Amino acid sequence: MEINNSAAATEQQELSAEAAASGQKMMSSENAASEQKALSYGGSEQIAELAEEYIGAAYRFGGTDLSSGVDSPGFVKAVYEKAGIELPDDMDGQAASGTEISLDELSAGDLIFYGETDESGRGYLSHEGIYNGKGQVIHASNMRDGLKASDLNYREISMAVRILK
Repeated sequence: MEINNSAAATEQQELSAEAAASGQKMMSSENAASEQKALSYGGSEQIAELAEEYIGAAYRFGGTDLSSGVDSPGFVKAVYEKAGIELPDDMDGQAASGTEISLDELSAGDLIFYGETDESGRGYLSHEGIYNGKGQVIHASNMRDGLKASDLNYREISMAVRILK
């Protein structure tokens, strides 16, 4: 898919100005409009490309700003935001924002969630990243490594979620 970057940049500026003027953010219930806008920027492949641009960036627990550091849900939210898609701040909300898919269905831009089990034996989501379409997940690893690409199965996968259809 060929992308007209200047038209995309102009559209993004106009939409940002409108949102700022109205004081509103795009809500997850507007996924159809978000999806259309994201597709004009290259769709799920561009999500993966955007994620890869931040490899080496800083990790910061609770961080949501790509320039000062992000944790895993902050990274996912920030990358999707750059493509015009608003996601919830928290990992569980992000997992619920799309459609769960099998690992056989994975494509670039899908979200990968990893989990752990607490003392009582209940599972919970503990980490997430963006699949790059090349057998790797881009994720906010830790303070030492920052944002990096890891093998998709570097830890046990709990679920995969597609935000863009």
